[in-house]
Amino acid sequence: MDRGGSPHRTKTRMPNDDAPRASKTAPNSQTTDAPLAGLLEYVRPYWAWLVLIVVLILGEVGTDLLRPWPLKFVIDYLTKADGAGIGRRVGLPPWLWGSLPRFLTFVSGSLVLIAVAEGLFSYYSTYLQTKVAGQIATAIRRRLFAHIQRLDLQFHYTRPTGELVNRLLSDVRQIESFFNDSAGSLVEVAASLIGMITVLLWMDWQLTLIAVAVGPFVYWVTASFTTVIKRTSRVQRQCEGQLAAIAQETLSAIEIVKAYSREAFSDDLFERQSADNLKATLAAAAVEAKFSPVVRALMAAGIAIVVCFGVVRVRAGILSAGDLWVFLSYLRGMRGPIRDLSKNLRGLARTQVRWERVHELLEMRSPTDDARVVAPRFAGHITFTDAGFAYAAETPVLRGVTLDIPAGERVAIIGQTGAGKSTLVRLIAALHEPTCGQVAIDGHDLRTLKPDSVRQQIAFVLQDTVLFRTTLRENIAYGRLDATFDEIVAAATAARIHDFIAQLPQGYDTEVGERGATLSGGQRQRVAIARALLRDARILILDEPITGLDPETAREVWEELKTLMEGRTTVLISHQPHLALDMDRIYQLIDGRLVETPHGRDRALGVATSGR
Repeated sequence: MDRGGSPHRTKTRMPNDDAPRASKTAPNSQTTDAPLAGLLEYVRPYWAWLVLIVVLILGEVGTDLLRPWPLKFVIDYLTKADGAGIGRRVGLPPWLWGSLPRFLTFVSGSLVLIAVAEGLFSYYSTYLQTKVAGQIATAIRRRLFAHIQRLDLQFHYTRPTGELVNRLLSDVRQIESFFNDSAGSLVEVAASLIGMITVLLWMDWQLTLIAVAVGPFVYWVTASFTTVIKRTSRVQRQCEGQLAAIAQETLSAIEIVKAYSREAFSDDLFERQSADNLKATLAAAAVEAKFSPVVRALMAAGIAIVVCFGVVRVRAGILSAGDLWVFLSYLRGMRGPIRDLSKNLRGLARTQVRWERVHELLEMRSPTDDARVVAPRFAGHITFTDAGFAYAAETPVLRGVTLDIPAGERVAIIGQTGAGKSTLVRLIAALHEPTCGQVAIDGHDLRTLKPDSVRQQIAFVLQDTVLFRTTLRENIAYGRLDATFDEIVAAATAARIHDFIAQLPQGYDTEVGERGATLSGGQRQRVAIARALLRDARILILDEPITGLDPETAREVWEELKTLMEGRTTVLISHQPHLALDMDRIYQLIDGRLVETPHGRDRALGVATSGR
């Protein structure tokens, strides 16, 4: 649209009368806590799979708890303990202890069976966790992408694209990682700790109480570090978002960067933000790095105390050497679950930060009433009734605009850069709403109609033609996705681009570069015209459609546009006087007010020239 009014998403934005000042949609920049319970909406459809995963995890934990017992029997056998008594204690038949071959067969077979069972449980639980986590993340990402697209333009003008992409990809990926790794691991850790403590209490409750006495200290340390980790992770994510925004913004504007030889400036900006990001990353890493040694030291102290008391109880005949081996094996084994617990709690804290960022976007709402109705088929009669618009209350862009454009009429809007011309056509396309007055099509106030149903009946040809990195066929079909190939060819022929496309090795299946970089300016505009023709809308908006083209190409494109205008209500924004002369009426925007210009050649030329 009007280049003077085009929003530029940088932190240091130049003042501009047409650029938005604020977003109605954007909330306070401070992210508020979003409970992880909100994720249940995405988890609920997979509850049956989750139950199966929990069962498999419990099976894996159960087999893992059995691993020390065959070696316990070996130790008791070698230390000549009362084998029959031990056998009765664990419910094993006495005949296993009376024969060395049978005993060795039992022990070795148990070791193999335990390993095989644990491996099977682990394989299926890991596979299902990955599958369910991927499905949950896909659902969140799909909904977030759809929601971001439907937020109003004022929101997008005030949010860096790189930051939004970061939330869409990186933050959702962390949520996926939580369900893939941490969630299942938390269940496994809890089951392991409960199972181990239960067995230890059964073996010797007094020694167990001594062993778990260190637990409250571990919990306190974990809770303290988790709070700090959440805070540092939030700062780290904000820095990463800013870094992504700078990278995306610079690369998307690489032509202007090179044109002004500002590579060094961009390097410096990126370097400074990278330094801030590194500082935040190191701060978060430092907190996490301090956590594990503290927990390990507490665990080591607990094991040291148990060793001392355990040896005394073995000498007293209360425990066997094998019992002490199992006891210490479980205590050593607890270090893994507790370490995993601390790791998973840190992951949970980071995931909550990511979910807060995703939830913030999902909670945003455009100022659109869901009760609006679908627009009927338009004839194209556009009316403005004392309409005004302001991006900020103290600086209105449009004031008291009254305009009546009968269906099929062609109107030119001229004026100085930043006068509000692009804002005016955005009101027609329901991209903005008037802050006062009314804009209507065929007598229907646009505020009563669903915006999408309005835009589906409007075709656009803009100065900055946007083509997608896909085939020419799909770029033209973007105007109407259900168009047949014959309709696409007919539109391309009418736009005088078919012959060029037919000469390409892959024809309509030829892929164009990002933003149509592999095509010339005239070719891109012809593709845009074909797209508009295919849409077959009753209303056509032309915003500087031939600016930047060489004179010969501009003349050819304009002739094609004149064909496109036939029978359609057309609103043209242009600084080129001869284009305005082809329109039925000419209006000039002066200080936000619309003034009709007499359609005399000399007068029109003078007014159009003054709008340069």
